[in-house]
Amino acid sequence: MRRLLTAISLALALICTPAQKLAAQQTLVVMPQWSPQTQFAGFYVALEKGYYKEAGLDIVLRHPNLSSTASTYKLLEKGDVQILGDMLINGIINRSNGVKLVNIMQLTQHNGMLAVCNKPVDTPRDLDGMRIGRWSNGFENICTLLMHRDSVEVDWISSVDHANNLFIFGAVDAVLCYSYSEFIKLRMSAGEIPADHVLRFADEGLDYPEDGLYVTEKFYNKNKDVLDRFIEATKKGWEYASENREEAIGITFRHVMADHSAITNHMTQKLMLDEYLRLLEKEEGAGLSFESVGKEEFDALVDKLADAGIISRKVTYEEVIR
Repeated sequence: MRRLLTAISLALALICTPAQKLAAQQTLVVMPQWSPQTQFAGFYVALEKGYYKEAGLDIVLRHPNLSSTASTYKLLEKGDVQILGDMLINGIINRSNGVKLVNIMQLTQHNGMLAVCNKPVDTPRDLDGMRIGRWSNGFENICTLLMHRDSVEVDWISSVDHANNLFIFGAVDAVLCYSYSEFIKLRMSAGEIPADHVLRFADEGLDYPEDGLYVTEKFYNKNKDVLDRFIEATKKGWEYASENREEAIGITFRHVMADHSAITNHMTQKLMLDEYLRLLEKEEGAGLSFESVGKEEFDALVDKLADAGIISRKVTYEEVIR
């Protein structure tokens, strides 16, 4: 009789397991920085390949409104979004401003911002007096650090869709770009750009990591296990995307088409994915890293932000990095 009861109990456990797993799945709303593109291919792959589901997670990807990303931290604080994609500098600035958030995963290991100019530039001082196009919703803080350090003054020209067209038609002297995004589009529109017309901020002592994932400190303290599972599944998604790039582009395009927010093509997304994956490597050719920013590097960045007046309070490494 005891053996029979044991067998029945095991059978019931096996029958109930899938339902129990389904009921136990944790729903997380994840908001990347921008509209669908291969900059976020690892998330799409992890979703489609079932890595999140295998980790007991029900992931909802919610892309922000294109006109502004300023309100996304409000969504995080309200709990409408649990995980937010943003840049390290923005994370530090918002923490300094009282938003209690923490970095749970660092994606890019290098800085991809550059300035494309209408004439050769040898040093940052060559930007002095230029009219420079930028995004209307910010992202130029790394450039502000450079200008403060080298006493450069420019005339900022903001554009909602970004300022590539302003540069092409000569309305600005230079334009800020990301190597994996606007720079690719600019080259496809205007043709090859001479190397001496490009100033890369990573080459000017400002190679600080950019994209990472953020949650509120409260959510982190209550959901460490859930976030650990999310991070591991996300890593698997990015690793698969790196090894299967054409498939990752195809998966991305399904999200692009569903979102109805972008006009793009296969070549643009391929070049973006290749360059973004390069930025995910700590050392070129060594594979994807996901290494957290080091304390020394973090503290140096905080000092620079404070010295430039971008933050009013120096935040500590322990406040932000997990």
